[in-house]
Amino acid sequence: MTEALRQRNPAVDIAKGIAMLLVIYGHALGLFFEPASRDVQAAALPQLRFIYSFHMPLFFLLSGMVFRARSLRESVRRSLSLLLTAYLVHVVCWIAEPLLTGQPPTVAGLLLPMLRLRGFHSVIVWFLASLALVQLAYFVLASYGDRVRWPLLLALLGGFAWSQRAGSTLLQLQSVLPGLAFFALGHALARTDIGAWVRGRRWPLALAGLCVAWWMSGQNGGCALQPAGRCDNIPGGFVALMIAGQYGFLPWFGQAAVIGSLAVVSSAWVVAEHLPGLASALSWIGRRSLQLLVVNGLVIFFLHPLVEGRLGQPDMATAVGLSLALTGVQLMAAYGMGGITSAPLRLARYLADKMVVTKA
Repeated sequence: MTEALRQRNPAVDIAKGIAMLLVIYGHALGLFFEPASRDVQAAALPQLRFIYSFHMPLFFLLSGMVFRARSLRESVRRSLSLLLTAYLVHVVCWIAEPLLTGQPPTVAGLLLPMLRLRGFHSVIVWFLASLALVQLAYFVLASYGDRVRWPLLLALLGGFAWSQRAGSTLLQLQSVLPGLAFFALGHALARTDIGAWVRGRRWPLALAGLCVAWWMSGQNGGCALQPAGRCDNIPGGFVALMIAGQYGFLPWFGQAAVIGSLAVVSSAWVVAEHLPGLASALSWIGRRSLQLLVVNGLVIFFLHPLVEGRLGQPDMATAVGLSLALTGVQLMAAYGMGGITSAPLRLARYLADKMVVTKA
């Protein structure tokens, strides 16, 4: 993102920072969810429902807000950089897996995830693969005529329908079409200057949006064709999981995701204008969102198996406290070990530059 764009719309980095904190905290809280008692699960479930109802769509929306039309070569290079980042993190985890499982690594475990774009050893990098496809698809849709646009849209729609029917995550077909919709919404919002539209009424708008998103997230019972049905996918309830294509009742998911995402963008404008210290901190996190995504993926892979089952049944205060502490540890890792934790990103960009030569 250019400096001029940051000055015009400072809310983008702040909103990315908020979204990244929600991702890290949500994953940490999920670690303590299943071993907790039913009372603790019932108290934690609304938090997970709320976070997962919009935090990944928000990332696609924010990516769309900073999208700029480029050449096909440049678009391929940027998408390839994301895919290579995902694969490098996957390779690190593949190499280290014998230390955790005692099982020797397999060639299939190394190669198949990249060919299928699923089953990565570090599950969090699914988003990088999906975003790579979404960015490239949006460039094609925006740059080419109907002879290309309509077949591509029909293929994405058919792929999404098949993934929902088959319960498959092959080639990220379960997430590319919804991700593309939010990416397009973000690009449209950037061109209409939503920041000016909400000027003067951002506090009430942000608060109302977050409250509505909280309520709507609880209304999604998880049944694809039954708005009032109950189809749990975790103990005691349903949480929307974009990674698995588990959206529940799509109209409920779509509305909650749009309202929640816009509420965060509106909140980011409030922070940018009235809380400069917090704005700086969140902007720092937002500018390092991909780096923190890598850190979080490694933490999930290495730390979660060591912690799971060793804490008994934590009460709610303990679960929240440990989740916040784990979130803080990952922020400190990104700050104190910036060169190490950003190495996969820098190497992926270098390899993508070598593989796809772009014109100056």
